[in-house]
Amino acid sequence: MPLRHFRRETDADGILWLSIDKQGSGANTLSDDVVGELESVLDALEADPPRALVLRSAKDKGFVAGADITEFVGLGEADGYAKVRRVQRAFARIEALEINTASLVHGYCLGGGLELALATRARIARIDATFGAPEVTLGLHPGFGGTARLTRLIQAPRAMELMLSGRTIDAQQAQRLGIVDAVADANDIEALARRTVLGGAGRPRPRPWLSLYNAGPVRRLLGALMRRRLAESMPFADNPAPYALIDLWVRFGGARAEMIEAEAASFARLVAGEVAQARVRAFFERADRART
Repeated sequence: MPLRHFRRETDADGILWLSIDKQGSGANTLSDDVVGELESVLDALEADPPRALVLRSAKDKGFVAGADITEFVGLGEADGYAKVRRVQRAFARIEALEINTASLVHGYCLGGGLELALATRARIARIDATFGAPEVTLGLHPGFGGTARLTRLIQAPRAMELMLSGRTIDAQQAQRLGIVDAVADANDIEALARRTVLGGAGRPRPRPWLSLYNAGPVRRLLGALMRRRLAESMPFADNPAPYALIDLWVRFGGARAEMIEAEAASFARLVAGEVAQARVRAFFERADRART
């Protein structure tokens, strides 16, 4: 199968090294055509599984920058819901693969890129990697399953703070939080990724104590505190996205599948709204000014 946006290489150990390389772009983004090609790659993987899978980027500057924001301009709620559900299903297929999987991350790993990395069983970061969920700056919140995965991978209050603030963190901070499994320099990272998926370290580690942070009483208490702090600095009318994120976690944080579906509906409402559309337009206006 000819590929435009991905490169496949299977080594002598049976590991498939799948490199994302969006054609005609200096950065990888999760555009409709990239997601469509990913679905075809997954068809082949499911039909003839390799021994293990390492997902990485062929771009010099980073892993995946996130969704293709150009596709958000004028996006209606129904189309927005269909779009994010499609990506959610693709990421769920990655997560369900019955082989060890890892993301090998260098440079930026942001928004949908972070959500893609969360769908693999392990994350190996080069020392220069940065991670973040900046969707809130566009009047949105993560929409590709990231709200549910991140609040279960690490302490939910830490995950919520990262998504509500939109800030980025470096590889070592991500490792301390539990987002990243290991950090290495450029000379060692591929060997580390190989050892991870061949040695079984790509299997998720059970950490049942994390479920305490998603218990109903805890979510309701922390959610009320988050809303109160948020109201002091950002009125709802200025940006409903962080409020929607808090509501999403408080209502559905105890039920993973329901939270992912509700995440899509919430994202779709936001992306079609006036605040997100205005912020998306402003994003492109700033980019145009920077180029001139």
